[in-house]
Amino acid sequence: MSMENIKSKIAKLIALSQDEGASEQEAELATQRALELLSKYNLSMSDVRTNDKFQDIEQTKIMEVLRDEWIKSLYSANCKLYFCKYYYTNKLDDKYKTATEHNIIGRPHNQLVAREMTQYLIKTVKKLSEEHTLPIPGDKRTINKIRRNFELGCAHRIVSRIHTLAAQKMADDGSDKLENKSSGNNLPALYKSELALCEDFLQKAGIRLSSGRSRSNVTSNEAYRRGQSAGNSVSLNTQIKGAASRHLLN
Repeated sequence: MSMENIKSKIAKLIALSQDEGASEQEAELATQRALELLSKYNLSMSDVRTNDKFQDIEQTKIMEVLRDEWIKSLYSANCKLYFCKYYYTNKLDDKYKTATEHNIIGRPHNQLVAREMTQYLIKTVKKLSEEHTLPIPGDKRTINKIRRNFELGCAHRIVSRIHTLAAQKMADDGSDKLENKSSGNNLPALYKSELALCEDFLQKAGIRLSSGRSRSNVTSNEAYRRGQSAGNSVSLNTQIKGAASRHLLN
């Protein structure tokens, strides 16, 4: 399928998603499919509507009080999967509470997908841990210990699966060229090109990143193991709904 045909298909899906005669389910499915194609071929809405060049690389900052180490790992893995770079800093928020500032560098439409996917996965991990601990008897301290280790195991398994998915998409095909980009067959070169642009943005901004070890410790092997098992069944399909999907398609 040529790139023009792909753009035409996305445009038709967007039209269906905004058709007043379409059911809520039809509109949601059309939106989901359009977003999946935009992500797969690294396109923005401006590409579909005007064939303009891609939007420039930008930086987005997200302040969160949640400071779980596994949340940072989810951000990092998803950002790489969706053509972005990620780093974080710890600082005080407006209420002087210690918070984490998540920084995402990439094209705006890629940032949106990475951010929404991460939020979806965070909520899913939290929901699974609540469901897991709800029937367990015991004091609050014991339950919290089980919950923390379950979340850690679940998130680590999800991150591992995302890394595997990204590695498959980035597998070197022996070519540095982008001639096949229009057919979607040269994702390795596209990843290399996009991540290089993100690195260039960081360099020009004078930002030097350093890697560090995760401080998360497993204190309940069984809860961690059960969390990992739950992480195997979490969907990694692109999940963007509601206001975020409307924002991307407008």
